[in-house]
Amino acid sequence: MATKATGVVVSNVELTVNESKFRKQGVSLFEEADQITVRSPEDMRKAIEFGRGIADLITNITAFFGPLKKTAKAAHTALCDKEKEALDIPRQAESVVDAAIRKYRQAEAAKAQAAAEKERARLQAQAEKERAEAVRLLKAEGEKKLAREVEREAIVVPVVDVQVAAKVTSGVRYRTKWHFEIIDPAKVERRFLVPSEQLIRAEVILKKGLAVGTIDGVRVWSTEETDY
Repeated sequence: MATKATGVVVSNVELTVNESKFRKQGVSLFEEADQITVRSPEDMRKAIEFGRGIADLITNITAFFGPLKKTAKAAHTALCDKEKEALDIPRQAESVVDAAIRKYRQAEAAKAQAAAEKERARLQAQAEKERAEAVRLLKAEGEKKLAREVEREAIVVPVVDVQVAAKVTSGVRYRTKWHFEIIDPAKVERRFLVPSEQLIRAEVILKKGLAVGTIDGVRVWSTEETDY
């Protein structure tokens, strides 16, 4: 397998050889860097020269991998676009089927709810009829006080379970999917907000020392770096 980089084909062998070369050079430079001490202007000059050698290696590595990364990124983007295009119609079809199934299940749930309410109304009417008959019998027996007490008693109708049609389709399972939409960003709780390091970095670079102590919740400091 080979990788194209700005018109040049880089084989796996060449890639492996360069990776090995860069690794060896990097290890060698690190071992030398670990022994460097700066105690005089001459030591400083040598350290700067050595640092330039490190910078050259970094330049060579990025120059080698840069085109490969761009090619790989372009290929990845193209594949993602093709995948999205290929999935578009099947996902639309899936949404249509899901909507039809959801409509049926909602209709079944509504019918079950209506049936439960009808049954509850029947039980309520039956209880009221039975109470009226009990009051009539008590009055007929001269138990007027007890009849009034029975008449005042609240009728308690048992809760009727809503029985939705069983899910009989083999191999299919249903799940409840929850969704959300941000309707007022100003009211979103802080725990759901993620600080933007990109915006903070831009602010620090712009203000430099003036940014110290002016960005709440952020510590700003500087270090001296060497440009080779």
